Amino acid sequence: IYINEVLQLDKAKKIWVLGQEGITKEVEKFGYETVTFKDLEAKFQEEELTVDNIQSLIDPQVGCVIVGLDFQVTYLKIAITQQYLFDRKIPFIATNIDSTFPFGKTKLPGAGSIVEVASFCSGREPDAICGKPQSGMMDSILSHHSLNKETTIMVGDRLNTDMKFGSVNGIDTLLVLTGIEVEESVANGHSDVTYYADKLGD
Repeated sequence: IYINEVLQLDKAKKIWVLGQEGITKEVEKFGYETVTFKDLEAKFQEEELTVDNIQSLIDPQVGCVIVGLDFQVTYLKIAITQQYLFDRKIPFIATNIDSTFPFGKTKLPGAGSIVEVASFCSGREPDAICGKPQSGMMDSILSHHSLNKETTIMVGDRLNTDMKFGSVNGIDTLLVLTGIEVEESVANGHSDVTYYADKLGD
């Protein structure tokens, strides 16, 4: 939605996606052509997919870069992303900046960790972060749905994304302690948290 309605990217431009297949499917719904590492694997021989050949792997028609969570991230994928981002005219879009996500009894690196790598090696920050807590996400929601902020509550399990999203967009928040946060973080009050509970059933 952001790329199509806010950025209004030319449909003749392709979008390089460093992320899971769900991102490419969502982008393609709006009529954009994506380029992924899987496409390069289909186009080039295995021995050609190296940093020595990196300039040949760059598609001059790419006009936007999206970086998100990629469970198969590699050095070469990062290097290709970096090459595109060296062109400051190409918008740099991050899906979200979550540092981790819960996985069973532990945590794994989130999309934000990959965004940070792409940002650091290219020397630039994302032009837009489409996920929480950015207001752009709320703008997209409001453009498609009738929403009364006074009767809406944001429910989530992260302070820096879910609760911050509610706070910056003027809606009440409910933190559920089923994710990475602990009660000690909010027991004495937190500026972004209106309510908190151990779980939604409480």
